[in-house]
Amino acid sequence: MPGAWSRGSPSFSAGGGGEIGFRWLGCGALGEGRRVARQVGAVRARRCARRRDGAAAWRARRRRGGLRLHRFFGPVAVALLAAQPVAAQRDPSGSWRTWHTAHFRVHAQAANAAWAVHAAEEAERAYALLARELVPPRGTIDLVLFDNADFSNGFTTVFPSSRVAVYLNPPAGDPILAPYDDWLRLVIAHELTHVFHLDRTRGLWRVAQRTLGRF
Repeated sequence: MPGAWSRGSPSFSAGGGGEIGFRWLGCGALGEGRRVARQVGAVRARRCARRRDGAAAWRARRRRGGLRLHRFFGPVAVALLAAQPVAAQRDPSGSWRTWHTAHFRVHAQAANAAWAVHAAEEAERAYALLARELVPPRGTIDLVLFDNADFSNGFTTVFPSSRVAVYLNPPAGDPILAPYDDWLRLVIAHELTHVFHLDRTRGLWRVAQRTLGRF
C-alpha cells in the first residue's frame, strides 16, 4: 500500500520510464542480506586462516632448513678452526739446476737432485725403447720436474720445442696408478711417447714445418 510503513532498509529502483522509485526492504530481505554477509565473512575468515597457516608452515620449514645448515656447517667450521697449519709447498721460483744427457735436459730444483738423476735415467731408458719402433724426435728434449702441486700428473708439448713436464707427487691414493712401483718410469714413458708421435711429419706438412717451424 502506498505510504504504508514497514520496518526495513531503504532501497532505490528505476522504473521503466526512467523514474526513480523509493521503497522499503522488509525484514525478510534484510535477513537474507545478513546471511549473505555472514557467508562472505566466513569465506574471508577461512582465507585469512589459510594465509596464517601457510606463513606458519613456511617459518617452520625455514627453521628446519636453518637447523640442517647448522648441522652441516657446524662440524666443518670446527674442523677448519681445529686444523693445524701445514708446511707450505716448495716455492717454484727457488734455485733450479739442469742435468744434461744424450737426448735430454732435465730441469729441477736443487732440493730434488735425486729425483732429477732418477728421471734422467728413466728418460734415456724410455727413449731407447721407443726409438726401436718409432722415428726419434729431432733435437734435445726438455724434461721439467715440478714439486709445487699436490697431485700426480704430467703433460707434453712440441711447440716451440719438445718439452715434458712431470709433477713429482706420487699417486699414492689413485687406485689405477698406485699399483705401479715407479711413478717416474710410468709417467716419463707415457709422455715421451707423445713426443715421438707428435714430432713426426711427412709430405707437405714436413715442408711447412721446415719453413715455418713448429706450429
